[in-house]
Amino acid sequence: MEELKKVIPEPIELDEIKPPKKSWIVNILKRVQKYSSYTFLGFYSIHSMSVVISPSFLPMSLNGEIFEISRAIYSSIEPIIFGSVAAHILSGMALRFLKPRKRTKKVYENSEETGLGGITSLVGLGVRKSWISKITNNYLTPLSFSGYSLIPLLAIHFFKFKVAPTEIDGDSTLVSLSYISTVLNHSLVKFGPYLNFVLLSALVYNSSYHIMSGMLKFNGYYSKKSKKIGYGIISGFTLMGIISLIRFKYWKFDDAYLLGKYLKYIEWSRL
Repeated sequence: MEELKKVIPEPIELDEIKPPKKSWIVNILKRVQKYSSYTFLGFYSIHSMSVVISPSFLPMSLNGEIFEISRAIYSSIEPIIFGSVAAHILSGMALRFLKPRKRTKKVYENSEETGLGGITSLVGLGVRKSWISKITNNYLTPLSFSGYSLIPLLAIHFFKFKVAPTEIDGDSTLVSLSYISTVLNHSLVKFGPYLNFVLLSALVYNSSYHIMSGMLKFNGYYSKKSKKIGYGIISGFTLMGIISLIRFKYWKFDDAYLLGKYLKYIEWSRL
């Protein structure tokens, strides 16, 4: 047997393992999606103050003044608002195409598949995958689903409250809070007023969920406390929206000229 000898250790160079670099296109799209949402959030805050928050508890006469002030603020930047919405939607769709979802059964607290965590998470029963992620095999998350479902709701709302008045009168300056009351009480479709109530309620809930969930995601707030606060804001905002819609439905305004105009808008839109 040969004699064992000591040898001088020599370092072995290993290639440094680096995480894969994110595509510069993905990084740009993420920034577009994030900052375009802040632009729309400014409009949403002003608009919801006049049609959701203040009508839930203030006198209708005062609400009308708040609505006119808020409209004067955002009407001058409508192209910017529409552009931000388009940029947000298109960048989101592009990101979904470039970044396909991983098919994994493991669920984490900060996973997009859990959304805001659901009721089970809030009451301490653990984190579970959302139903929308389950039925779409992780292709859609609660956040993305709420965003895509907002598209038809916003399109219908824009058609009734912007396109129809513009087609009849050339602009939508006659639209006021009393038009909401008219839409909730008149329709050419059977059960149309009830359908309009449901659509507006869904718009209030979906928009509040999407915005709150998106803001938490963009800022990295995944804790249970953050999600509870998020659910509290969504629930409170939705409740105020429903109260406002009920008040609008039973509000009897006495302007015959405006009522006649609004009925023409409804007749043209067929809704």
